Amino acid sequence: MDVTVTVEEGVAIITMDGHLDALSAPHAKEAFREYGTGAYHAVVDLAKVSFIDSSGLASLISGLKTFRAQGKQFRLAAVQPNVRQVLTLTMLDRAFDIALDVRTAVGSIGV
Repeated sequence: MDVTVTVEEGVAIITMDGHLDALSAPHAKEAFREYGTGAYHAVVDLAKVSFIDSSGLASLISGLKTFRAQGKQFRLAAVQPNVRQVLTLTMLDRAFDIALDVRTAVGSIGV
């Protein structure tokens, strides 16, 4: 999986491309640690993530905790149906703020 980060107006947009699973979750966690120092809010773009497993879910929870501990917002954006179904089945859709797309997520963060 590829993880890229761009920063706009105090928001780190963390884009993931591929499966978010046991092999790739450490890459996601590293991005969350690097940008979750208190300088940025986060939007995680999941538009190109079609599969997530328990390790991937754990990495998103880790990111949520990291950013919230710094008083920053953490949003998921463009969640694909397969991933959304897993979030719903695990009731994690209640834990995350989920936006339809990256622009909406960035716009909803009061910087």
